[in-house]
Amino acid sequence: MKSIVSTPIGGDGAVASLDVDNGNLVAAVSFPIAKFLTPIDALVDSAVAKIEGLIPGDWDKAILDPIAAGLKAEIATLLSGG
Repeated sequence: MKSIVSTPIGGDGAVASLDVDNGNLVAAVSFPIAKFLTPIDALVDSAVAKIEGLIPGDWDKAILDPIAAGLKAEIATLLSGG
């Protein structure tokens, strides 16, 4: 694959590129999955915080924190194709 042009877009790590691959012109935009997942992670954290607020005491953190971490990891794996 031969790159004709590759340039950053914005400041979040997105890159636009124009390449030639086996006689085909290929246009692509790449964006870091970690940046894409930031709002989703915030949503998971918010949901866990609301559940923790409903349960008295702090014993629930030992149960909910690993669940939240696992959920975030599963979503990242699903979106990254792994």
